[in-house]
Amino acid sequence: MNPPKLGSIRITRRVVSIAVFDGTHLEYVKARHLASDYEQAEQTVLGFLDWVISNFNMTTIAMEDENIDEAHRTYRLIKAVTDKLREDGVSIWKVLNGELFMAFGHPPLESRFQMRQVAVQLWPTLDSAEEPDITLDVVALGFHVQVERLFLIN
Repeated sequence: MNPPKLGSIRITRRVVSIAVFDGTHLEYVKARHLASDYEQAEQTVLGFLDWVISNFNMTTIAMEDENIDEAHRTYRLIKAVTDKLREDGVSIWKVLNGELFMAFGHPPLESRFQMRQVAVQLWPTLDSAEEPDITLDVVALGFHVQVERLFLIN
C-alpha cells in the first residue's frame, strides 16, 4: 500500500521550493524566487502552496524544523505557511536538520552541502545551473519523510 502523496516545502529569505512525492517517485519540484517586499513574498508563497495542494491533492506537508529568530523574514514566511496549513487541515511533518543529515549518510552528514551531493546522486536531473540548491534540499526532505512513512505503514 502506497502512502498518500506528500509535499515538502523549504523557505529561505528569497526562495521557496516545493516537491511532491507519489510513493518514492518524485512527481513535481519547483522553486520560486520571492520579491524583496514581504507582502508580495508572502502572497507568492501562499499562492504557490495553494496551487500545489489543490493540483496534487496532498494531505501532508514536510517542513524542516529550523531554529530561526522571530524577527527574521524567513520565520514570518514559515509561520504564515504553518498557519495556512493548519487552517486548511493539512498535516505538518517537522524534521530536524540533524535527523535529515543522519538519514543521508553513515556516519551522519555534517552539512547541507554534503546532503546536496547525495541528492544529486539520486536525482541527477536536478544538477543544473537553473535549479537553485534549495531544490535539492526540498527533494531530500520529502524523500526522507516519504520513506519514513513507508516504514510506518509496513
